[in-house]
Amino acid sequence: MSRRAKGLIAGLALFLILCTVLLGISIPMVFLGLLILAAGFAALVRPEIGMHVLVFNAMVGLTHVVEMPRVGPLSAPVLIEALVVGAIFFQVAFLGKRLELRTPQHVLLGLLAGWVLLSVMTGVQVGPENFRQYRNLFFVRLVLFLIVGALITTVDQARRLVATFMVSNVGLLGVAAAVRLGYFGQERITVSQEFERTGALVQNPNELAFSLTTMLVLSVFAFLYVRGAVLKVLLFALAAADLFFIMSTLSRSGFICLCIVVMFLLLKLTGNVRAMVVMLLLALCGWLMIPDELFARFSKINEVKDVDRLQLARVGLSMTAAHPLLGVGLGNYVPLFWDYNASYMKRAAPSHNMYLDLAAQMGVPALLLYAAVLGVTWRSLRRMERDLKARKAVRSFEYLFGLALQAFLLNLAVFGLSGDVEFDYSAFILLGLAMALIRAHRMRAERAVGASGRN
Repeated sequence: MSRRAKGLIAGLALFLILCTVLLGISIPMVFLGLLILAAGFAALVRPEIGMHVLVFNAMVGLTHVVEMPRVGPLSAPVLIEALVVGAIFFQVAFLGKRLELRTPQHVLLGLLAGWVLLSVMTGVQVGPENFRQYRNLFFVRLVLFLIVGALITTVDQARRLVATFMVSNVGLLGVAAAVRLGYFGQERITVSQEFERTGALVQNPNELAFSLTTMLVLSVFAFLYVRGAVLKVLLFALAAADLFFIMSTLSRSGFICLCIVVMFLLLKLTGNVRAMVVMLLLALCGWLMIPDELFARFSKINEVKDVDRLQLARVGLSMTAAHPLLGVGLGNYVPLFWDYNASYMKRAAPSHNMYLDLAAQMGVPALLLYAAVLGVTWRSLRRMERDLKARKAVRSFEYLFGLALQAFLLNLAVFGLSGDVEFDYSAFILLGLAMALIRAHRMRAERAVGASGRN
């Protein structure tokens, strides 16, 4: 054994003795701290690694399993995010890295960030909790969008991000299975009987259905893109598992969105026989997996008074009408629920509608800005799709995952009618991926035009 290896082992042993014996820190907590330290160091050396760590944790929520050590006021994910941002600034300042921040999406999201902050500062109630909501619910997710847009500059990097989503898919299914088995508790809903519904660490059953529908779409297009038979079998199995867990959430909104997304994909993939067969097989699997309890929830919808979306919508509309410009302030929807309870509901509840949530808490301008971000991104993806189809590049990564991102935006827009998912992590991450694909396609088209001009 070399002298350097011996010194490293001795130093690690001394560190463990210092932490466990002298400072009284438990061994699991020490190792968690070492993992966070390693992730932070990797984020500084190669920011892309830190981004993948952030994406995986955002989708699976592993930092919620145990009480993670903090560095002052910063949690582990926020610390790693700050280190990645610092590394990007270093690259910009000293290594000549260029950041593209002049796209319509960047401008619109920048305006949205400013407007949401203004609504927090002028809200009906203003306190530390409102600013905490702004930081944790919105700002750290916006920063992750900026990180993805800054670090994903090539198609290869986009492929790696999709691979991280596939790994996250496996992790999310594992966590959902653990929740269903009771390792992290179970959520139940009472109608005329008790239904067991699958949730996850940071997603309730409805949000889990939304996330898994996104994962299913990415799995299907990864299946169409990869060449190896083993990978295809694994990805098909992953998509089937996503279907099973979507059904096990008993989410009516998730089931409706799943049907709409599947119809959209069938429409888009009409000319691809292999893709049509895969989608029809998945649709058959989904039909076989539909539990009787889901049909019961549809048939007894009037009995679920505490989640009646139409009654909740009246509350959101009442808030919006009273404060149309700046809303009641982010984080004030539930605390002020009783002041605007036009439906005379017996229990305060979130809006369960991202459009009303945006308008009621942050004002109608915030809703318009958010809708504009989705609209501009959709238009750019459609333009890229038409261009690639004209070039007969329908097997390219950009074409296939451009369609996947369109399906995701459709899922977000439809699910948003019954779920407040506007600031979901996947929305900001996949918006960043969409920006990267659009930029890569534009640069490739510009190089092709330049080459043809020289010839």
